[in-house]
This record gives sequence, C-alpha cells and structure tokens, in this order.
Amino acid sequence: MNERWRAPVAGAPKRDTARAMSEENVEIVRGLYESWNAGDPTFERFAPDIEWDVSRWAPDLREVARGHDEVRELFRRFLGMWDELHFEPHRFVEGGDHVVVSLTVRTRGRASGVPATIETAHVFTLRDGLLASHVQYPNLDEALEAAGLSEC
Repeated sequence: MNERWRAPVAGAPKRDTARAMSEENVEIVRGLYESWNAGDPTFERFAPDIEWDVSRWAPDLREVARGHDEVRELFRRFLGMWDELHFEPHRFVEGGDHVVVSLTVRTRGRASGVPATIETAHVFTLRDGLLASHVQYPNLDEALEAAGLSEC
C-alpha cells in the first residue's frame, strides 16, 4: 500500500499544519532580510504577480508596484538614494498567510552622506511559499491592525 494513502494511526499526534505553515512563512521572511543584508534582492522568492506597496511610508515612490519588472524598478529607484542599507528585524508576528515584522532600517544618503535610522513595519502575505505582497507601514500598530492581528 502506498505510504501517503495510509490512514492515521489511532492516538498518533496530529500535525498542526496551519501552525507549521505560519512558522515556515516566518522563516521565509527572516531569510529575506538576511538575503537583503547580503545584497541579494531574492526575486526567486517573489510570486510572479507580487504587489509591493510603500505608499504609506514613502508617498513619493510608486503607490503599488506589481510584478517582478515594476518591483525591480522600485528597488532600483529606492536603492539609488542610499549608499548603505541594513535591515534589523526585531519581531515577527505570524497569522495565517501574513507575517508582520517590526524593524529598524539603517541607511546613509548617497548624495548627502547623512546617516538615517528608520523604525518601520512590514506586512508580508505569502502564497505557496512565495511572497505575494508586501506593504510597509510607519509603525507596528498600524501593520498589525492591517493584517488583522492588532490583538497580538
């Protein structure tokens, strides 16, 4: 008999699939920051129809970039403003398909050389192990509320 079609053994612990998926999503997002800090934009982790929204945080950038080409252009414009860029995630809150991250972004302006430290929050939505959307918020409370996790 094929192993994958066997009935579960009575009394065997049930796997909490939703919890395992949430933990996997957190690890995917954690890896994203590690890759970014190493200079890798990680497009292979993005769904082809990804939506990237920074309008709540940086209104002068495109409201919502859709798909790899538009997100690449957004990254090019954003990264062009900075000599250095380092992400320091502090807290990961998972809920279903969402991962909310509070973080500090440390950067230095390309033209001015002035360092900046920015506290912000990201909401990622994952689908089939890929990033389907990213929305940046000015603070963790707004991000949690948007993800329906405000009571966390």
